[in-house]
Amino acid sequence: ALALALALDAIPNVNPAVSFFGGYESDPVQMAVKHGESVQANAGRFGVLPNGGTPMASAIWYSAFALSKTREDRKMLIVITDGDPDSQDATEKAIELCERSDVEVIGIGVGTNSVRHLFDQSIVISDFDQLQTTLFKLMEAALVAA
Repeated sequence: ALALALALDAIPNVNPAVSFFGGYESDPVQMAVKHGESVQANAGRFGVLPNGGTPMASAIWYSAFALSKTREDRKMLIVITDGDPDSQDATEKAIELCERSDVEVIGIGVGTNSVRHLFDQSIVISDFDQLQTTLFKLMEAALVAA
């Protein structure tokens, strides 16, 4: 996530943000970088450890709200997960709202096929070692299509 955010931050007119959902019930979503902030200046915030839960719906709602406040014409939300969402129904509703609001939503499953059932656009990889290459290929394809 840090490598991709740093790369995106260097591209003119791209405004990345990175949030994590770590499973803490009292604080399910944590921000590493907000839109408009320097990725490099916030690199120390990327050391988030998982805690067993997957509050995906909360993370999508949080990220969608942050995206809604940006001025960019094209908005993209990439969800990376290694598990099933805590609430399938709430996650489906959050994704549907994003799509109706013209936010491109892409799911990347790491060792899980759950993203195939949730997201119209999804990628499944077997382990985190493939994540960096997958993210860069995805961003290259998305930016070329723009």
